[in-house]
Amino acid sequence: MSTDKTISQLKEAAKWSRDQEEKKTAIKELSARGENGLTALEEVLNVTVYDEIKTACIEAIKAAKDKDSGADVTRSNKKNQEKDEEKGRDSLADLPP
Repeated sequence: MSTDKTISQLKEAAKWSRDQEEKKTAIKELSARGENGLTALEEVLNVTVYDEIKTACIEAIKAAKDKDSGADVTRSNKKNQEKDEEKGRDSLADLPP
């Protein structure tokens, strides 16, 4: 059996664990899941009464969004680079007679 926890397990730990450090660890792991963990993080943020956990959730949500937007930028940069490389190639029409 794998030691990796599912998003559901992490969400439950972040919401209901009595150990604040376990909650924070679960929140960090949800944040590492990127967009897949956002819904769970938002749910944890909505049910927790602890300011420290709310702050951790807010930071984790920002990090998860930044992580996903960074991946989108990387994909976009690769596409632009490929287009630039194609433009740099000589076509038959550009060659001298």
